[in-house]
Amino acid sequence: MATTAKKTTTTKTAPTAEPVEVAVKAGQDTVDTIVKTNTEVAKKGVEKAVAMTEEQFAAAAKAGADAYKGYEDMIAFSKSNIEAIVKSNEILSSGMKDINTAIYKLAQSNVEESVALAQKIMTCTSVTEVYELQSGAAKSTYEKTVSESRKLSDQTVKLAEKASKPIADQVKIAVETLSKPLAA
Repeated sequence: MATTAKKTTTTKTAPTAEPVEVAVKAGQDTVDTIVKTNTEVAKKGVEKAVAMTEEQFAAAAKAGADAYKGYEDMIAFSKSNIEAIVKSNEILSSGMKDINTAIYKLAQSNVEESVALAQKIMTCTSVTEVYELQSGAAKSTYEKTVSESRKLSDQTVKLAEKASKPIADQVKIAVETLSKPLAA
């Protein structure tokens, strides 16, 4: 069995490229952090919604097995449950697309800003100028990261709430429907 090894080539860059690499790396780290944070928030929100609905559907299904006497009623009830899940998944898919688009635009903006900074640095005539440009860019990047991270977190939480609403509404209907025969 023959194995092939990938050849890695390394190129040396001029000493002036190092600040650009640091800025690009900082931008990449920023985007990675935002993506990771928002993915975790979305995952936790969806997991919580799924866990709640699983418990409620299990309770509703147990009560439903005792309460529903007609096969047709059970089919209609199951159909509405499936429709709620499908609607929830549609909302979640659309929302995740929006969040990913926002993250992509943020990453694109960071790259453009890094390139612009690199171009400005190339025109500097002193180390002091380079330092001032990089300091300003670092502060700006930090502020932008905090702001955009908050926006993406809010967007993720709203998505989790919106995506779980159809299922929660269906659970509410199921509980109300199943409570009527038991109360009578």
